[in-house]
Amino acid sequence: MSNQGITIRPANKDDLRSINQVIEKALMTWKLPDRVKRLVLPSYFYDEVDLEHFLIFVAAETDSIIGVASLDTQSQRVEGNYSALLLHGMFIDPARQRSGIGSQLLEHAEDLIREYKVDALIVKVQKDAEEFFKAKGLKKLAVNDPDREYENQYWKLVG
Repeated sequence: MSNQGITIRPANKDDLRSINQVIEKALMTWKLPDRVKRLVLPSYFYDEVDLEHFLIFVAAETDSIIGVASLDTQSQRVEGNYSALLLHGMFIDPARQRSGIGSQLLEHAEDLIREYKVDALIVKVQKDAEEFFKAKGLKKLAVNDPDREYENQYWKLVG
């Protein structure tokens, strides 16, 4: 997939360093205390094992990775008993945010979900990104057990 000189393609092990740099830059812009950012950052990084368990894809311009997203291929159930894949993460280089890259990555995720013959997309949205996902037609899931469920989960039928 290519648009405006940006190519969406599967990630490979040679991309991991660049992917994790994009994740770090993006996470450091979140409205969280600096200490929290430093503590959680390593848990967001991808490694070679993740390449085996997630569908990780990147937005690249020439040889530079400027965005990354991943889908967990373990199907879940969501409202209405629809099957859903979890958008495990989506990160855009802050210098390139609000330029359509997130939209391209989300569209690619939806295409992959259709290929997997799954009904819906689900995403645990970081507070700073809620407006983006709402604008893309995702609806907030009801939280049945606040002690066990992530508060900001959104979903969308795509299959």
